[in-house]
Amino acid sequence: MINKYITSHQRQVFLSSVLLVSTTTFGLSGCNTEGVAEGLVPVQAAQNPADLWWNVPAPDLTHDEEKPLITLKGENTMLLAVGEAYEEPGATASDTVDGDLSDSVSITHSVDVSQPGDYLVRYQLTDSDGNNAVELNRLVRVYDAEPTAITQRFIGDTQANFGYLEHLPIDYGVDPEKKFPLIIYHHGNGANAERSGTDPKVALGKLLENGGPPTQIHQGTWDNELPFIVLTPQAGRIEFSSDMYRINKFVEYAKHTYNVDTSKVYMAGWSQGAFLSFEYATTFPENVAAVVGVSGGNPYGDLLPYFFCDIETVPLWLFHGDQDEVVPSAASITGQGKIMDECQPTTIPKLSVAIGASHTLHDSIFDLSGLAGAENGHEYDARFDEYDQSIYQWLLSYEIAAE
Repeated sequence: MINKYITSHQRQVFLSSVLLVSTTTFGLSGCNTEGVAEGLVPVQAAQNPADLWWNVPAPDLTHDEEKPLITLKGENTMLLAVGEAYEEPGATASDTVDGDLSDSVSITHSVDVSQPGDYLVRYQLTDSDGNNAVELNRLVRVYDAEPTAITQRFIGDTQANFGYLEHLPIDYGVDPEKKFPLIIYHHGNGANAERSGTDPKVALGKLLENGGPPTQIHQGTWDNELPFIVLTPQAGRIEFSSDMYRINKFVEYAKHTYNVDTSKVYMAGWSQGAFLSFEYATTFPENVAAVVGVSGGNPYGDLLPYFFCDIETVPLWLFHGDQDEVVPSAASITGQGKIMDECQPTTIPKLSVAIGASHTLHDSIFDLSGLAGAENGHEYDARFDEYDQSIYQWLLSYEIAAE
């Protein structure tokens, strides 16, 4: 019997001791071969790009009595038309020892009202004892006809432990009380930091070319009626001793920084990103409402972690091409099968196998052109599920259960 009542730390200990030994039969080898299949190899540099952007400390978002407290004045999102003046609302701050520290709050930003963009204003403070306040952020949306579709957030420009791409719904900030569902989208191995050199702007730009939602948003083919915040963190070399911890810290950062409906946090990914999404749902099932994985599947092979069945509470929809030349479709088929055979899923995991489709199935899934019956839709293996509804509507039908 699998023991479900363990801590996240215990899960990490298991992953570091067992998954590194097993090399995650499908996950690790499949992800690496994806990069080779794309003709990409890690860049040789004096400093490994993965060290620059992957091994970045996660922000400390915990509150305690010793830390000073910052409070924003006004709303955490401001809307400005191009050319409209920006007037900084400021913030107040206090500390149990130092008292009122409002004048000591450091406010940094690069708001340029002459250029459309989503600008992040950072509020930071350190008290006389060296205690750092939890950083707060305000988003300033400078728009022309419409807000900016996608923004590159470079390492060091935010408190996040990843560089990432940010997409906000077109009406984000119009109603300051409105919360939005969040998709954390994980890219394929070909866009990893270690493949992209030492220029963080060049590195992050690789995500725009990797397909899936970021590429669709960048190219203007994304449906602006969709209500999701979409954040795409850039991974480096995957180390199973720490990757789930880092991803969970990014999820915490996202909920802290953006107007997120915390009951509607979703994971999606392609190839390496699909493996990561599956593993996250196993490691932190309480933090994700549903998962979509394309060309990935079960990252564990036959050596399942003893907490594997924690994933049984997370709705899962896996997609795979039966002609995948990089990650065999067996990775998704066994992923579904092991949940069904070993666990008691509260929602039956879905699996759609596209006949004749290759590893690069993800674009047709995420842009919905692969729907069965669509003009360019796929034919699906009748032994499994047909792709018969929008994955976005499917995601929105699930919420994280209230505790």
